[in-house]
Amino acid sequence: MKKLTTVLLTLTFVFGVAAMSSAACFNCAGEAANIARGCDSSQEPGCEPFDFETVSDYCDTKTPNRALFKICDCIPEIFDTIEAGDTIDISMEILVDSGNGEESGDNGVYWAEEVDSIALGTYNNQTEACKDSGYGEWFDGPFKFLLADGEEGGVDESNVCDIADDDRVVKFVPDRALAAEQGGTTGYMITDNDDYDDRATWAIDIPEMRVDNSMIVGGEKVWVKICLSRYTGGICEELPCCCLIYIGELCCESIRQSSGLVYPYFPKANQETWNLIGMTITNLEMVDGSATITMYETDGTVGTLTVPVAANSIYLNTLASIIADPGMVVSGTGVLGDAISYMVVTTDFDASGFVMIADTIDGASMGYLPTYGYK
Repeated sequence: MKKLTTVLLTLTFVFGVAAMSSAACFNCAGEAANIARGCDSSQEPGCEPFDFETVSDYCDTKTPNRALFKICDCIPEIFDTIEAGDTIDISMEILVDSGNGEESGDNGVYWAEEVDSIALGTYNNQTEACKDSGYGEWFDGPFKFLLADGEEGGVDESNVCDIADDDRVVKFVPDRALAAEQGGTTGYMITDNDDYDDRATWAIDIPEMRVDNSMIVGGEKVWVKICLSRYTGGICEELPCCCLIYIGELCCESIRQSSGLVYPYFPKANQETWNLIGMTITNLEMVDGSATITMYETDGTVGTLTVPVAANSIYLNTLASIIADPGMVVSGTGVLGDAISYMVVTTDFDASGFVMIADTIDGASMGYLPTYGYK
């Protein structure tokens, strides 16, 4: 049996108008660590599905995730309640934050477990929920598995990296029509014990997920939107309350892409002609990083400077300003900037760059790209 992933969820529902309530989810482990997936496609680990509660699927953590959400947080009015005999359905959707907040759609992370039920545990309080690791109850299926456009798709449970278009499932919802045809119902029915013991903190298993390494990059963040709805029949079938569970940031810090760039030629920084010299270092990733610039002059003088480069941004500076930076460390007997030089730039992110050399006297200019692959 696959290891169950949990989310402790607390929700409540409203009578009358079919509007969606929302509340916050919490994790017994604190903030989820980085997910050991989603690095460059040439790196390991690769395309195997990952599980929210499985420690080995995360980077540098020994604590399994277990998220908390109290049901009563969603009650908007004092007399609204959930009682024994009420049936609660569940749906889940994967969201990805690529720098613009949590977004739904075909974003490169998909469901990888074709579940026919979702396990849960019901508890009186958060302490009990965090001490336990099991469930004991479940939401009955079947479920419809939906693509980003709302059409039905299939779930690919394999370890292959090539995901078919009709297997890119991002959401599942209860299939009440199919359940009725099979002579059953979907969801979880509130028990007398739930009612009497005020078991308003729920632990909910999150199915396995997978990534498409050709679509995502390290540093993107994954969330799951969990919605519970009370099935009432009639025209008000669903009164949902939803929360967001933070699944984690893709890719371990230790195996993120890095770059080595060589800028093979710079004129003297203090000469009269070709006197406007600039360079760029571009961070191509979704995470902040740093770049170490090492300048080698033909007279033996060496200068080293480390600069921050924010996620998806560009470090832009002139050669004169780089040399004058207070953080520049100079070795050798010469004066930095008075000889022809080349630069080596090493980064902890996937990088690109450019050099522009101009003559302010006659207006001539030239530029070049650095060479890649320096170790």
